[in-house]
Amino acid sequence: MKKNIVTPIIALFFVFNLFQSKAQLAILPASGQSAQQLVQQVLVGGGVTISNVTFNGSGSTIPASVVSMGRFLNGNTTNIGLTEGVLITSGNINIAPGPNTLTSAGLDLGLGGDPQLATLIPGYTVYDASVLEFDFRPISDTLRFRYVFASDEYPEFSGSNYNDVFGFFVTGPNPAGGNYTNYNIALIPGTTTPVSINNLNNGTTGTGPCNNCQYYVNNPPNAPTIQYDGFTTVLTAMAVVVPCQTYHIKIAIGDAGDHIYDSGVFLEANSFSTSGVSYNLSYSSNIDTVAVEGCNDAIINFISAPQTSDFTVNYTVSGTATSGADYTALGSSVTIPAGQTNAQIIVHPIVDGIADNGETVVIVFQANPCGVDSVVIHIKDYEPMVVTWLNPTPCSNDGEPLGIDVTGGLPPMHYYWNTGDSATTIIAVTPTTLNTYTYIVSDACNVVLTDSIHVYQAAHVSFTGTNLEGCEPHSANFTESTNPPVNIGTWVWNFGDGNSASTTNPSNQYLSAGNYTVFLKVISVDGCKDSVSIPDYVHIYMQPTAEFAANPWLTDILSPTINFDNQTINFDNPGTSWNWDFGDSQQGSDMNPSHDFINSGIYNVTLTATTIHGCTNTKTHQVTVEDMLDFPNVITPNQDGINDKFEILNLAENRECNFKVYNRWGKKVYDQNNYYNSWDGEGLADGVYYWIFTYSSLNKDVEISGSVTIIR
Repeated sequence: MKKNIVTPIIALFFVFNLFQSKAQLAILPASGQSAQQLVQQVLVGGGVTISNVTFNGSGSTIPASVVSMGRFLNGNTTNIGLTEGVLITSGNINIAPGPNTLTSAGLDLGLGGDPQLATLIPGYTVYDASVLEFDFRPISDTLRFRYVFASDEYPEFSGSNYNDVFGFFVTGPNPAGGNYTNYNIALIPGTTTPVSINNLNNGTTGTGPCNNCQYYVNNPPNAPTIQYDGFTTVLTAMAVVVPCQTYHIKIAIGDAGDHIYDSGVFLEANSFSTSGVSYNLSYSSNIDTVAVEGCNDAIINFISAPQTSDFTVNYTVSGTATSGADYTALGSSVTIPAGQTNAQIIVHPIVDGIADNGETVVIVFQANPCGVDSVVIHIKDYEPMVVTWLNPTPCSNDGEPLGIDVTGGLPPMHYYWNTGDSATTIIAVTPTTLNTYTYIVSDACNVVLTDSIHVYQAAHVSFTGTNLEGCEPHSANFTESTNPPVNIGTWVWNFGDGNSASTTNPSNQYLSAGNYTVFLKVISVDGCKDSVSIPDYVHIYMQPTAEFAANPWLTDILSPTINFDNQTINFDNPGTSWNWDFGDSQQGSDMNPSHDFINSGIYNVTLTATTIHGCTNTKTHQVTVEDMLDFPNVITPNQDGINDKFEILNLAENRECNFKVYNRWGKKVYDQNNYYNSWDGEGLADGVYYWIFTYSSLNKDVEISGSVTIIR
């Protein structure tokens, strides 16, 4: 007999398109899970621990998208009798989903056979073997799991040379004595006959003759279930084992006679189990792998095979956490109801506000004859979520996106903004208008915080000034203005000279010359800020310090010329103008003038210095011009008011001088500094006396001497 072969590429094309449009059975290739994960997380149920998982299937010459083992789901929408589990095939698992639109679905993997499979069908050659193996340790005396064998060799190749086969081969201690060695437990119920195409069918047309056909389901063309043309009812593989001992199992399937049409075995999820108590630990959410105060409960699920009566699991509770304070108090036992396979207890951590990360709850229970088992739950503090605005007073001129800072809480965080932004703490808005923005933040513990913020009108500030130029010291005036007008709460002026002010319209006195930059910052009552700076806004000019010296300060009418030395400082040179008032109704404009005084007297000489910027300063000094001195030769101190004293004509009062009088024998009878016409010869006899008068004139000392006669 010759098979009509649909090429793998064409077959896969039709199968994939049918799967996407109509299939109910869902296939998850093993590329998404390792063989270890498929066995541990899908196949194995209670009472069994596994290790050393291996799988040999699709060869390297097959496309990466082709796999021969994976997970199936949604079986309850088909008629295979199993909801979910693991599927192992002699070809491609992606052929399995229905509807059954191909009568010859299959894929040549180009693989060899398996020696244990070959012993089940002597005389046949086995191809494309897929083999799953692992060690297991049962906790009770009976191992069982449920399965369905399906094939596209059905029904037309029943009893032919294409006798696809599979087996479950157990190796380990035999409770009856000795050991199992590759002992096949995939048997037709009540027999020692392995399940294969030729051993279980209903003829080549599905209408007989019957060969254990009570366990056969015909899947006619276009049936809206799986792709395989026929399959078994749900069968149970079972082995009697020694509790607590280690066994090895090989689950193998292969094509017989050729590589072409596929066969597969569906293994029910969690059915690979024994009686006894095991557990799995899960959490009320997937936020963490520890219990979290007030947020994430730890769920301990005790698992056993179905019991005919209620089954009680006793346990003890210990650990560093305090029952009733750190978590809701637990009892000491839990009951698995008759006919059920599990019961659970929940460890609910209590929010206590105390930093005590690292606390544990330890639950120890009698798992099976092999001994006790334990589960450790770690409790983690919940740090309250706190949300703060990065800019608590946003203004329309900020130029920065709005955002929040989130601390605490438990990731993942979810962010929602009334602008439509999400999944971020920074809102994609740079506010320029007076809007209100709202966030909602939630964490994995379903703690929700929300707040709104209003964008306020910015204060666009400016200012003007008056009296912006002047001579030191000089006061300038300033006036603030904003557009549009806003309610300003704070003014910060900096006048550039170290002075500042906090009023609306201040004045500032500048003491030193220079160009000054004026700065103003305003803050509105809503917290909006703006500032403006005008460089070199105020110009203050140097005030000259007028000063001069006279040469000489004192002279007489015979030497009336006085030279003036201009000693003014801080003046603009060139550019400063000079005005001299010599005190005698005469003026001059030279920087260092000379002036002749016609008459004797004391003159107030004033210098006025005026810079090119109009800065003015004056200085006044006195100079003295004396007449010639005239000395008397006779005095008559008789108190008649005439010629009573030695009066020197043209002698200025307070002049620095000295007057001495001597008698004829050279004895000094009078000596007076700063003499001013006061000697009257008192106490002296009439006669001739000699005098010496000394004074300074034209920067030199002058001495004049003579005689005077006293006559009363």
